[in-house]
Amino acid sequence: MSINYQCPHCKGYLALDGCLLFSVRTPDHTVGLISLHIELGNYAVKKNPGFEYREGDHLDFYCPICHT
Repeated sequence: MSINYQCPHCKGYLALDGCLLFSVRTPDHTVGLISLHIELGNYAVKKNPGFEYREGDHLDFYCPICHT
């Protein structure tokens, strides 16, 4: 059984190649894209090397399609 992950606002599909894609903003308003693995227990995070944040930072996650 496959699961389709969708934004609750725009109903856009968020999964690609086994990962969920999100637009993210850091406390200092730096923005970037992050992908999180959909497998339970797999905490792998992929991001651009230039997009930096510190452990413990509060990150705001948004739909990459509608930015809600």
